[in-house]
Formats: sequence, structure tokens, C-alpha cells
Amino acid sequence: MASRKFGLNLVIVLAIAALFTGFWALINRPVTAPNWPEQISGFSYSPFQQGQYPQKDQYPTDEQMRRDLEIMSKLTDNIRTYSVDGTLGDIPKLAEEFGLRVTLGIWISPDLERNEREIQRAIEIANSSRSVVRVVVGNEALFREEITPEALIVLLDRVRAAVKVPVTTSEQWHIWEKNPQLAKHVDLIAAHILPFWEYIPMDKAGQYVLDRAKDLKKLFPKKQLLLSEVGWPSNGRMRGGNETSPADQAVYLRTLVNKLNRQGFNYFVIEAFDQPWKVSDEGSAALTGACSTPRASRNSTLKARWSRSRNGAYWPSARSSSHCCP
Repeated sequence: MASRKFGLNLVIVLAIAALFTGFWALINRPVTAPNWPEQISGFSYSPFQQGQYPQKDQYPTDEQMRRDLEIMSKLTDNIRTYSVDGTLGDIPKLAEEFGLRVTLGIWISPDLERNEREIQRAIEIANSSRSVVRVVVGNEALFREEITPEALIVLLDRVRAAVKVPVTTSEQWHIWEKNPQLAKHVDLIAAHILPFWEYIPMDKAGQYVLDRAKDLKKLFPKKQLLLSEVGWPSNGRMRGGNETSPADQAVYLRTLVNKLNRQGFNYFVIEAFDQPWKVSDEGSAALTGACSTPRASRNSTLKARWSRSRNGAYWPSARSSSHCCP
């Protein structure tokens, strides 16, 4: 009787072990992904470090931003900023040290006094910095309904008349379709195409970006198209069944940027570094960085989250810290 009970217990233990082994193999199955390219078109860059909050006027130092710029300069020669408030206005000057070109952002909000301050300073920077190659007046300000199209057009015309570089505004792709009159007041179309937040499954997300880009080119055939935000979060809440793991982010970005490079698109990956200060307002949108915060790297060859097998597949692995790519 004892031996029979021992045998039954052994069978149960082995069955449970097999179940856990199968589950581990399922969640850790290899996934193929192309190599991260040597260069990408650009990074969106918000420089706030852990514990810094723009709402509290807590801004990074020039030295902190200089370190970030050095990291990014090894992967791209273009960055996009969102504001010139506080020390953010120093970014173009610092970017010159690393040969980076800057798409200079002006933050537009219901705060008219701040808007005026940003516009005046951005015009001054754009006209005095060698690194600034274009100016973006507002980021999703229409989407957030913080300004009317008519009022934004006034600002666009004003900035275009004051600087020598191209000027645009940056909005989600459907906002451009809804407001085609904006095209007469910009030098290029700057559009965000972010399938994760539109509940598009990851296996269809890359093609979704290309399809929306095609639609915008058809709608605005005489305007250059800039994909001013493309990305996928590495953490946070699921959305429409989409996962937000580092591995999913890595596969999506690697696949997408290689396609965009081959087809000659100009784009900005959102973003270079996670921005934890956004979590309370934007959730997963705060965790789209190719690098984590603090500035530990996510590695240019997927070694941060994956190790490569002989057949070209990738397995989740421990994080290392040498470069700044998923």
C-alpha cells in the first residue's frame, strides 16, 4: 500500500513539473526579429530624469542632457523635442556638440502666457542655432482640444514668417485628415501613427503604419511626410489584447524601423527614454522609451531582453547595459 501511494504521488509530482515546464516554454518561446539597424531616422527626446517633474519646474541639468545626447548620437543624427521651457531650450546648443539635428518643439496649451513665452524663445533659438532643422508648433494640441484649428493656423503663420527653417504642427494622423486646411499653413505633414493606442494587433501594426502613411501621402501629395511619432510601450496596461512587454516592444520596433528605413521614411521613435513622470496622466505612453530610467541601456542587439540562438530566434534573457535600443 505504501509503495502504491508513493508511486501515485510521484506521478502527480511529475505531472505538475511537466505542466510548469510546458508553461515556461510557452511564455519563453523564441521569436524571430531583424537586427536593430546601425542608424535610425530619429528619436523623440524628453530629457526628464527619475524624480524630475516639469509640472514642478524640476528640469534636468545641461550635463544630464549632454550624457543623453551622447548616447543617442551613436544611433541617430536626428532628435525631436517638445518644448523650450526651462533648460529644454539648451538642447539645440548641446546637440551641436554631437552633430545632432534638432526638430524643435513649441508646447502649445490653454496657457496663453506660456504659449507666448515658448514661441518667442523658440524663434530666437531657431534663428541662432545651427542644429535646428525644423520647428513644430504644438504637439497633439488639436487632439486634446486645447486650441482651435483657426487659432493654431495663426500661430503657424506667425512662426513661419519669423524663421528660415520648415515649420509644421504634429498631430495624430486622423487629425490631419479631419483638418486638411492645415496643409496650406505648414511646410510638411508631421503625423503620429501609434497602433497600440488604436487597439491594432501587433502582428498587423507595422502594416497599419505603412497604410496610414500611404493615405496621408495621397491626401497631401505636395507635402513631405514626417512620421513624428512611432512606437510601442514596454510596460503598462494591456490595450485591446496587446501586450506591453519589453520583448513585444523590441519585436515591433525592430521590424518597423527596418521597414521604414528600406522605404525611405523620415520618422521619430517615441521615445529615447522612459518618462515616469507621465505615468499618472498617460499610462503606457510614459513607457515607450528605447532606454529605461535611470539611463540604463536596453542594448542595441537585443541582449538587454533577448539572447540570440543559432537559428536567428530570440529568447528573453537578463538585461545588460551597453547601448540604447530594444
